[in-house]
Amino acid sequence: MQDQNLAALDAALGFDWHYMIGFVDGHPTLAVISKAAYSTFGLQLLLWPLLLAILGHTKRAYVMVASFAVICFISSVISIWTPAIGTYSYYGFDRSLLRNLDPFYGYYFLDEFNSVRENRNFVWSFAASKGILTFPSVHAAVAFLCAWAAWPLRLLRYPAFAVNVAMACSAVTSANHYIIDVIAGCAVAAISIVSA
Repeated sequence: MQDQNLAALDAALGFDWHYMIGFVDGHPTLAVISKAAYSTFGLQLLLWPLLLAILGHTKRAYVMVASFAVICFISSVISIWTPAIGTYSYYGFDRSLLRNLDPFYGYYFLDEFNSVRENRNFVWSFAASKGILTFPSVHAAVAFLCAWAAWPLRLLRYPAFAVNVAMACSAVTSANHYIIDVIAGCAVAAISIVSA
């Protein structure tokens, strides 16, 4: 597991995960925004290509869809060498201390994460699949991708940017990510867009 290395990278960047969790949890509005933004992942992946195509930005819609495929491929390959259980588990965080944040996604994937490594009879099922990548954050990559995709739409540019900054940040607070996961996810998205 690479948690020790990822946590060390966060520390080298001066990022304090416990402080961030405490800060967001101490502000109910931020906790609600974090959870809501995190849950826009699938909706945005469907919405932006459709909206772009309808509004005449067909090439950008195509590049977005192709970029998402590249993001998934690159992230999957990187994650082979960077498996991690994530922040909530690595830090041994007591979820009962949270008043406003919902740590569901911080633990949700652990059964499948562990089974894929320990159960010789593990069978992957699309219907039961859970995100098992920590580094890089695919949520952060998709946030970067969606903000990029929406940029030519003047009226939607800044609302999309705000939602996606919140989604990238929520990977730390509502999910199970180190800040370095978010940075790496954004880098993977940028590389994917250029490649596509």
